[in-house]
Amino acid sequence: MKLKTIALTGVMSLAGLGLIGAGAHAVFTTSTTSSQSITAGNLSVVLYANGATGNGSPTIALPSVGPVGSTFASNPIQVQVYNNGSVTATEITLQMSDSNNNTTLQGEVYACMVSGIGTSGGPWILFNEPLWKIESYGALPLAGAGVPVPNGADLAPGVSDYYILQFYAGPTAATQCGATVDWYATAPAYPNGANNPAAASLTSPAQGGTVIPALTLTYSG
Repeated sequence: MKLKTIALTGVMSLAGLGLIGAGAHAVFTTSTTSSQSITAGNLSVVLYANGATGNGSPTIALPSVGPVGSTFASNPIQVQVYNNGSVTATEITLQMSDSNNNTTLQGEVYACMVSGIGTSGGPWILFNEPLWKIESYGALPLAGAGVPVPNGADLAPGVSDYYILQFYAGPTAATQCGATVDWYATAPAYPNGANNPAAASLTSPAQGGTVIPALTLTYSG
């Protein structure tokens, strides 16, 4: 009994060795993996200005002006544009619009914008024309289409830009833009104003009217 058992066991062992030799082979394997986390940033730009309501939000209202005479210039209030997001904000367009109850007043008021205040190469006059005419342009490009982009047009997180938006009428009104109308022309030194002989005074039909201009800057990030 013992010899048979030993012999049978030996045969089974040999058969097992034969399966290894004729079938699967031992192979070394290894692998590597690289991964990367991608997190979407937050595009957020807010405004601040002395005396404004809504400071710290994307929409503010500057102090009201008037009642004004036939020749006037609004105070040149500096507006701070602050990037409180986590990605760079690039200016792409600006656009003027308004609401009013008197089309004569809306047609006779001039709008002046000075940007890049405190920036190397600035400040620049972005526009200085009648309000209705600037509005007729629609969304004005701040990049591409042959329009140069000044330093500061790209706002990194935590960085600010500054501009002045001023409204006036009359050839003797002292403004930040003077008589210049070209894009990115050097502006008169703040706070010294200059006049625009082409700007006529308000006419009688404008009396009692109200116009509320609004400037919208659009950013991408």
